[in-house]
Amino acid sequence: MLFIAICAYTGAGIYRKLNLEYETERVRFVNLKDSIELNGIAIRREQLVCSPAPPDNLPENGSRIPCGTVLAKDSFGNTVASADTSLFFEDTDGFEFLKPEDAFYLTPSAVRALMDEEPDIQKNSIGRLVCLWDWYFAAVCKDVPALELYAPCELSFEGISQSVQGRIISISPPENGEVLLLLRLNAGGDDFMRLRKARAELIISDFSGLEIPEKALRTDSEGNEFVYTLTAGKPEKKAVEIIYKSGESCIAAPSNSSDGLKVGNRLIISGKITDEGRFY
Repeated sequence: MLFIAICAYTGAGIYRKLNLEYETERVRFVNLKDSIELNGIAIRREQLVCSPAPPDNLPENGSRIPCGTVLAKDSFGNTVASADTSLFFEDTDGFEFLKPEDAFYLTPSAVRALMDEEPDIQKNSIGRLVCLWDWYFAAVCKDVPALELYAPCELSFEGISQSVQGRIISISPPENGEVLLLLRLNAGGDDFMRLRKARAELIISDFSGLEIPEKALRTDSEGNEFVYTLTAGKPEKKAVEIIYKSGESCIAAPSNSSDGLKVGNRLIISGKITDEGRFY
């Protein structure tokens, strides 16, 4: 019993010594998102539908309209038909005149003017048709980092939980400290088709994983990266796959291995360890 007590006391002393001499930190799961705030206007290929009298069978709001579908008659008695396969919306805002080809000539000041404009809604308008092809978002922003043209990107609009995929197809020269980004976006649901003036976040990077302080990361002679965790008072070597580095912090990919790094593990932040995994 005396021997067991001595061993326990000694072990406890070593454990306390390790904890006092070596800084540790719990591993936690983090999500790191880098984004740019945008303020702009949605531009699509739209067709304004006007009629002096409401048609007998007005399409349901948000319904899909095949190309060539007769929707109404104009003031001259001519039929008004859909020019493309489209979605029909009852609301109009006066910006239906904007065309995708016009977007390539916009400047930051021109978009600012559009954002401040409240155009008159055309008389006798009963709705609009939104072509189901790609649409555009012309947005003004500041402090733009180096962005790669035509590379895939993700855009998150204010008030819409789902993000939309797209590509940056144009970056204007700076104007009063601002640039204009023109993004081509994939067709989305009704919420996206109703957007006009909008705020959004352009997501530059989005990483999820295990946060590791840079000073806890070690590299072996073959260039493999790993960390030491403190387990039952002993250092334990764990290989890691680093997916992101920024300043004094790194993010490692979560491991499915039973002996891989896990949330809650105690990382050894400082202290010298021999190649055999012993403290000195």
